[in-house]
Amino acid sequence: MPPRRKKTKRRRRFTGINVLDAAQAYTQANIWAKATLGLSIPDFLMEQSGGHSYRITLRELLGMGSHGGSGISSTAAMQTIPEVIGHNFKNNWLEAALSSTLTGIGFTAAKKLTKSPRRMANKAIKQLGLGSMVRV
Repeated sequence: MPPRRKKTKRRRRFTGINVLDAAQAYTQANIWAKATLGLSIPDFLMEQSGGHSYRITLRELLGMGSHGGSGISSTAAMQTIPEVIGHNFKNNWLEAALSSTLTGIGFTAAKKLTKSPRRMANKAIKQLGLGSMVRV
């Protein structure tokens, strides 16, 4: 019996950033950031403090909050960051779960409905020489 031929392993190449998948990931991240941190992603990154509520900003997570660097500036200042996140999650988990599920269904339907226009757009992008970087 002759020896089997070894299959050559193909290297996986980078196919570019899919704009629709990136939009879906951002939307999902934003939903869960609002559910746990109380703020959208841009507000989380840019705001100075949570404003004496159950909202947590990046500055507060890094210990540069408005209470002398002690962390969060919530109404219950004695709470730790995990306690505030737990409080937010307990109050918002159902809405976030429903929003996340409906967002996934919506993006799946949008991808199926826009299959042909996206294919034409990807051909045009490929002709422009950007096909290895961006896809729709």
